[in-house]
Amino acid sequence: MKQLHLTITLIIFGIFATLQPLQAEEDYPVSKYAYVQIKGKIDKRMSVEVDLGEGDLADDLEKIIEKELKGYHSYVQILQYFLDKDYELVESYDQVFTSASGGGSAGISFLLKRPIE
Repeated sequence: MKQLHLTITLIIFGIFATLQPLQAEEDYPVSKYAYVQIKGKIDKRMSVEVDLGEGDLADDLEKIIEKELKGYHSYVQILQYFLDKDYELVESYDQVFTSASGGGSAGISFLLKRPIE
């Protein structure tokens, strides 16, 4: 019986040892490009949506970044966040986002590139 428990324990330990925990963003660049969409007025809380591509790692990282950017109040602060993470600005787009009720808000989108080594 003890041998069975030991075997099961070793199998479980082996499974957990092969699983990698969610790492810091710098440790796994998910994709070469990032698309960042910012809605809202400057000096007000802005809504930020980040697209790093498809996949579980990309989805997890997008949520982490979006959470870190909550409360930012300027386009420059948000752009600087990505530049500090070794992204380079490829292009920026002025945008007007319209809602179903007919209203709208101004915003900007950034296309960023990050070298993958």
